[in-house]
Amino acid sequence: AEALLSEDLEAAPAGNGPTTGQTQESWIDDAYRQMAALDSTGLERTLWRAFLGLGARPFLEGVAVPLMARVGAGWVAGRITPAQEHLGSGVLERVLAWMDDPSMSADDGPAVVVATLPGERHSLGARLAAAAATVEGWHTTYLGADLPVEDIAAAAKEVGARAVAISAVRTDSTTETARS
Repeated sequence: AEALLSEDLEAAPAGNGPTTGQTQESWIDDAYRQMAALDSTGLERTLWRAFLGLGARPFLEGVAVPLMARVGAGWVAGRITPAQEHLGSGVLERVLAWMDDPSMSADDGPAVVVATLPGERHSLGARLAAAAATVEGWHTTYLGADLPVEDIAAAAKEVGARAVAISAVRTDSTTETARS
């Protein structure tokens, strides 16, 4: 991703930053169109440019979250295929993973553990929560998807977490798992 971004910035005309003429809505439009075209390189470039041009919080609130909502609506309406959704989620997750890199996490901030529950394979929401927590100054431990409740609790205890963030898409299993 960094190589792609460097290449893009070198190719840009002098004086034009990555946000020239771009609004949050236009970043979302471009990203959605590239996802629909299965253009992973273009999508990744667009997301990196949006992140660099807007900054972390505006990118999360103004591009990443609305893009996820648009993809979800497209999925429900049958306009987005599983391949398109998986490509888009994978690229967005890579960008968010960089934002949540342990080297970016605040050493002195409160600790939070982020994961999904057993049977939940969709980790993009958890990755978004982890990136947002890191941006807000939390020391974030991202555990990923499909983790037993006992392991999440043990990790939280191990790192001295003040909070645990759970992302759930499959609400049919959440109540049963919560009783565990």
